[in-house]
Amino acid sequence: MIEEKLAEEVMDKPKSFWCYVSQKCSSRHSVLDILHSQSVVDPELKVEIFNQYFPSVFSSNSSIVYPIPPLYEVSHKMEPILITDTLVLMELGSLKLNKSAG
Repeated sequence: MIEEKLAEEVMDKPKSFWCYVSQKCSSRHSVLDILHSQSVVDPELKVEIFNQYFPSVFSSNSSIVYPIPPLYEVSHKMEPILITDTLVLMELGSLKLNKSAG
């Protein structure tokens, strides 16, 4: 079985294990399927459904009064961050290709 083979090779090939897990855990339903109990294919209809749904959930008519954050004086400024093509390529070159992302 494929599960036994994955278990045997998990230390050497972790990407294949996580790919298998991802396939088993992925949901085949979209947000619109959940909202309307049916599949919506037409992009314009999807937009219309979202335009109706989100204003009903997120409203700017809130009675919550948020406090104004205090102003702080900066005593130690952060040095500028320098990112160059060379540094990015060097970091990419040091990645271990047989390890899973994380």
